[in-house]
Amino acid sequence: MLRALIEGCGTDAADPSVLMTHLNAEFTKILRQTGTVLFATAFYSVLDSDQGELRYARAGHPYPFHVQRRAGTVAPLPGIEGATGPALGLLDSASYGNSRLLLEPGDWVLLFTDGWIGCWPRLTGLRAANPLWTTSVWSPPSCRCGLRLTCD
Repeated sequence: MLRALIEGCGTDAADPSVLMTHLNAEFTKILRQTGTVLFATAFYSVLDSDQGELRYARAGHPYPFHVQRRAGTVAPLPGIEGATGPALGLLDSASYGNSRLLLEPGDWVLLFTDGWIGCWPRLTGLRAANPLWTTSVWSPPSCRCGLRLTCD
C-alpha cells in the first residue's frame, strides 16, 4: 500500500519532507476509511551525488548511521529539531521536515530495518540496549543488511 502511494507522488518525491507529509496524510485517510489500526515507521532520502548532499525525513524510524571513513567514526545521522514526525498512520495532521548532511568522499550511510532493534536480544542473548546506540565507533558486521550509499 505504501509503495503505491509513494509511486503516485510524482515530483513530490524530490523533497523528502513533502513526500513524507503527503504519504502520511494519504495513509492515515486509507486506514481511517477501512477501520484498520496500523502504523509504519519510515526513512526517506534523496541524494544529490553532484553536491554530495543527502536530504532526508524520518517518520518514527531510528536514525541511520553516518560512517565517516576518513575520521574513522560512526554516528547516527544528525537531525534538525522538529524535523522528525511520528510514525506514518498515527496523526493525519503530522508534518515532517528535512534534515541535511554533506557527505565527504568515502562516507556512507547505513540504513537498517527497525526490526533489527527488536530482534537484537534474540540474536545475541543480551538484554542490554542495542550496542549500535551506545558506542561511538562501530564496525559494520560482514552481512547483507542495509544499503550503502557512497559519495566519491
